Amino acid sequence: MSEKIIEFKSVNKWYGKFHVLKDINLFVNKGEKII
Repeated sequence: MSEKIIEFKSVNKWYGKFHVLKDINLFVNKGEKII
């Protein structure tokens, strides 16, 4: 199993009345590259 160095769970973002991100999950393991 890889070591997680970044982990976001159930992230939500609102801009005024607009729900632009809903329950976003992100996991980055050691050694992975994200573009």
